[in-house]
Amino acid sequence: MGVEVDSVFCNRCRARFPIEDGVANFLHDQNPVVARERDAVAAMDRNAPDAVNNPRELLKRFDRGRLDPCHLREYPCLEHATECRSRLSELLADHTLGKGERVVELGADHCWTSNLLLDGGCQVIAVDINDHLRLAARAEDPNLCRIVADMNHLPLADGTADVVWATAAVHHSWDLEHTFTEAARVLRRGGRVAFCCEPMPSWLRYPFGTRFGHVERARGINETWIPRSTWLKLCARAGLDGHIVFPTLETETIAEKLKRRRLPLSVAPLVKPFLRSLQVSIHLLVTKT
Repeated sequence: MGVEVDSVFCNRCRARFPIEDGVANFLHDQNPVVARERDAVAAMDRNAPDAVNNPRELLKRFDRGRLDPCHLREYPCLEHATECRSRLSELLADHTLGKGERVVELGADHCWTSNLLLDGGCQVIAVDINDHLRLAARAEDPNLCRIVADMNHLPLADGTADVVWATAAVHHSWDLEHTFTEAARVLRRGGRVAFCCEPMPSWLRYPFGTRFGHVERARGINETWIPRSTWLKLCARAGLDGHIVFPTLETETIAEKLKRRRLPLSVAPLVKPFLRSLQVSIHLLVTKT
């Protein structure tokens, strides 16, 4: 039987950091943006519907693929996770990760993406600034390590990761250029970055995104709307070779987009050739050369 510990010691800075519910907390000297976002998430959690009295159980059901539509109404964050999960499964099918690879997942939240990476045989270091990490459905998995930390100040040695991964999280960074630099630092040579489902508008969409995330920003969440060209420029500046990968624009996906905008399905063949230039939620894949 293992021995439980309540803190971890850093040989470099000589500081000791607490461990609670299996989650190590390295968040100190918080950036004001991080502190504000933590407060906003905590407030949103306090105001969550009363029906959610056991979010960990819902997360376990989600992990097993047994969520009912009523559960998504009870716990809206899982609706976003459900939408992303199929895209991530598709991406992982085309860009597989090797068994035993060490993945640093930024913005891991409830660790629902971590589970997909664990299924692939990876070792996952799940990083976030909020306390949702303690709700991870596979908290006891020996290949999952959970730490509270700023994505711009990772408590990891240089070159320790094979992959840096994030799902719809990096656009919350208070300094995107620093995030790319930090990802490059912790990656080994030849390591990869996968920033998935990020809002990266093309120049056609960017002028119309002024209201993107305005509700979240009013609550204190750091939502940013940064053009694709800037993402790629900052990526290159960090010494990383990146390219954009679009989720497959399948018929069902296009039909759903048209339905939300109350447009007839008959226009699908007309708009499909232009969708790639308008697509916002896309993947950025990067290699450290």
